[in-house]
Amino acid sequence: MTRLYRYLLRLYPKSFRERFGDEMVELLRDKLRDARWQRGRGGAVLLWCRSFSGLVVSAFHERL
Repeated sequence: MTRLYRYLLRLYPKSFRERFGDEMVELLRDKLRDARWQRGRGGAVLLWCRSFSGLVVSAFHERL
């Protein structure tokens, strides 16, 4: 999942990706691990869906 997330970070401007990309991936990885531990696979899927939608909206705003 983090590989796909890293790919989707390309929606952000390059300068933003270079500055925050690694931290964003690390944060998602940590949150996914916690979600799996606390709520199982369903929790991780829910977190992924929320993260994906947040990424799209945020990248759109960064491009503006």
